[in-house]
Amino acid sequence: ITKVVAAVNPAPQDAIAHYLPTDYIWTLEKFDVDNDGIVETIVSYNFVGSADAGSYRSDIIKGNNIIFSVQEDNASIVPADTTNGFYVEWRSADDPAPRCCEEGFKRTRFVFKDGKFIPLYEQEVKYFKVGKEK
Repeated sequence: ITKVVAAVNPAPQDAIAHYLPTDYIWTLEKFDVDNDGIVETIVSYNFVGSADAGSYRSDIIKGNNIIFSVQEDNASIVPADTTNGFYVEWRSADDPAPRCCEEGFKRTRFVFKDGKFIPLYEQEVKYFKVGKEK
C-alpha cells in the first residue's frame, strides 16, 4: 500500500484535466472494488508532454492510500459486473497496429480475497472489421 503524497491541483475553471508534477489525470471514476459498500477512487494518468493517447498508469485509491496500481500502455481499471473486483485493460505489446487502429486489448479480471486483489483470468479481446474498406 502506497500513501498518496502528491496533491491534485485543479486546472482553470474551463479545463477538464487536473495535473500532478509529471502526470495529468486522464479519467477519474468512483466504484466499489473490494465489496465493502464504500466506493474507491480510480485514477488514470497520462504523462505531461506525451501525446494524447490514453492512460499509462492507473491507481485505485482508498482513503489516502493507493491500494492497487497498474502501469501498462493504455492501462485502465474498469468496473466488473459485481462490487468484488474489477478489470484491468491494456494495449497488448504484441499489437503492431498504430494507436489509431488498435487490433484489440488484453483484460485481466481481479477479485478481492483475503485482503488482496487476486487475478482470476486473462483474456485477449480482438476487433474485426465488418464490410469492405473504401
